[in-house]
Amino acid sequence: MIREDTNEIGEGGSDPRIEGALSYRYYVQDKGPLTAVALEGDEEVRAAAARIFRALSQGLRDLNTFYGSLKPANPPLPIVSSRMFDRPVYEAVTLTRQRIVVKFVKQYNAEAHRILADEGLAPKLLYCGLEDLNGARYGGLAMVVMEFVDGDSFSPQLKTAVADDLKRAVEILHGKDLVFGDLREPNIVVDKEGKVKHFDFDWCAPDGKGRYTLDLNPHGGWAPDVEDGGVMRKSHDTVLLNKLLRC
Repeated sequence: MIREDTNEIGEGGSDPRIEGALSYRYYVQDKGPLTAVALEGDEEVRAAAARIFRALSQGLRDLNTFYGSLKPANPPLPIVSSRMFDRPVYEAVTLTRQRIVVKFVKQYNAEAHRILADEGLAPKLLYCGLEDLNGARYGGLAMVVMEFVDGDSFSPQLKTAVADDLKRAVEILHGKDLVFGDLREPNIVVDKEGKVKHFDFDWCAPDGKGRYTLDLNPHGGWAPDVEDGGVMRKSHDTVLLNKLLRC
């Protein structure tokens, strides 16, 4: 702390704030940065400021002690995939030893997920925090839990075997006037029995009502009329489906 006590403000012919700034400059040049605070007032004001700084100092020590004593989960939850950094997806195991997938989302179409799950085209949805009025939020994100699918991501080598499943999934959603929106390889898993499982329903929305995000991947292979923040159409799914089947 840089401190100079005088009988009155301005005594000595200089503004105390200017003096403090100059002293701060010399200190930084010699020892590095610190927080600059200018106080004007009597002893009571300085005492109040001292109590605040003491509380902050003690609080920082307590926080360092608390977080320094925390131990990471053993083993930590392994990340299965993460299409966007603010939407992590984890594999986890319940107390009953059931393998599940946990993801955190801003939006999610649980209805569409259940529609395809009932047809065997998506993993069973176990929980959607967006439907829970008392559900917790984690940095503004809600938790979604579904069954784990043991399989492989979609690849061109698998397209012939799963073409019918891909078409059927799109037809079912479109029959409900829903747009999947993000029908791309990373969002499709083929299980060990060769069945397609869709698992990313974050964007899924009614035709003509839902909108794409404002930061679409420019290399996503979207339909020509798709744009950032644009209206979602079933025809866009058809374009993506045809690209998957031609890849």
